[in-house]
Amino acid sequence: MKRFTKEEIIDLIGESTEYDKKAELEEKDPESWLKSVSAFANTKGGALIFGIDDNDNVVGVENAKAVGDKLSDYINNRIEPHPITDLQYETIDADNRNYDIVVLYVYPGGQTPYYYTHKRSKRAFMRMPNSSVPADKPFLDKLVLKGSNMTYDRIESRYKAADLSFSYLKRKFKSREKMIIDSEKDLDSFGLITENGYLNNGGVLLSNENPIYDSRIFCTRWNGLNKGTASLDAFDDRELDHQSILEQLDNAIKFVESNSKKPWKKTADNRIEMPDYPLRAVEEGLVNAIIHRDYSMSGSQIDVFMFDDRLEINSPGGMYGGGFVQKLDLRKVPSRRRNPLIADVFARLHYMERKGSGFGKILDAYLNAPNNLDKRMPVFESDNNDFRLVLPNLNYLPHNIFDNADIVNIISDNLKGKQKIVYDTICQNNGINRSDLVNKTGLESNEVKNAIDKLAKKELIEFKGNNTVDGKYFIK
Repeated sequence: MKRFTKEEIIDLIGESTEYDKKAELEEKDPESWLKSVSAFANTKGGALIFGIDDNDNVVGVENAKAVGDKLSDYINNRIEPHPITDLQYETIDADNRNYDIVVLYVYPGGQTPYYYTHKRSKRAFMRMPNSSVPADKPFLDKLVLKGSNMTYDRIESRYKAADLSFSYLKRKFKSREKMIIDSEKDLDSFGLITENGYLNNGGVLLSNENPIYDSRIFCTRWNGLNKGTASLDAFDDRELDHQSILEQLDNAIKFVESNSKKPWKKTADNRIEMPDYPLRAVEEGLVNAIIHRDYSMSGSQIDVFMFDDRLEINSPGGMYGGGFVQKLDLRKVPSRRRNPLIADVFARLHYMERKGSGFGKILDAYLNAPNNLDKRMPVFESDNNDFRLVLPNLNYLPHNIFDNADIVNIISDNLKGKQKIVYDTICQNNGINRSDLVNKTGLESNEVKNAIDKLAKKELIEFKGNNTVDGKYFIK
């Protein structure tokens, strides 16, 4: 960990994720600073500076060496296991006086969780933007996995290879790699079978049935710029559940493509495709979400939200190892994989590179898009629990991306079965009664009624009239 210079210690204003400041060693309330020791060791490390008060005044400490000895004693007696720490002593000139400063460096640990213990209390802490708070259960679960040198995809499941099928995985290797794989033999070589002969979670996630509940992807194409009620304010929605994560990836990409416009411009000898979203960016964003999501978060899911002006991919789990992506150089983010076994299979299929360059590919896809004339760029955001990628719609116009004909066509494209038949017939015969609908669609009367009820509930059609015999149906 980089040590502070005298000048840097003086310049440190306020508190941040990386350090705390204390006017003195608080022996009557040691938890006030020991919780930061726990939080730093559990996350990315940090420093506590003793001798700077809450108003950022340099006040110094009395007998710096004694303070350092007490710091070590408290940590050895109340932090379990013992983290790696280091002490720095400095004398700083401020207001024509010399002040002794003690800096306690706490290094990120590999034996997580690091607990603060006192009497019968035992608590682990995590670092928020400018404070140390008790670790919640999802974060504590991550610390336990990290401390046991275990990742979620390596945990042994209750399934054996023979219990599940892997035809989708086989087809992917055959189509992308021209490689024929034998389920159990190759699953073992991929590291997806444990020493006890059971699939680990990585193997289960790649199976056709994928019975892991917290691996779902929800896709929704919202009407407008904000979320609403799915039954009323969404053009299209789909839940991807009980599928191989490879099939989920393919279906999520298809969902985005089917709900995007794909204009093109003719050139002298070719044509230039100008889709709403560069396909490379969409694929990379979804691959990153599937590989790096935190599958241990109960009740979680990946959300793919499409709006008129943007596509959002929200994935459970912040940056692996801590930190916030919005504070990083996106082209220099180190490759750290929350689920290395899954990542290895995706790398074998060339969905990603082992060296990790997904962020750069997303940025380059936008920089090189022929219709990105005003240089709209993706936004990456994360906190302790979630990761969010926002891809701007390159064809979005500020007021209304669709005219009425576009909206009708999108609705029609995303309806299915009898609802689509009835909706299309009303589009072609706006103001049609139920009797004529039955004749023109060729459906049974009860089938038309059921389709009308569902379309009306979605507010896609409206009824005008006093009764069902004489009343007519119109497109809204």
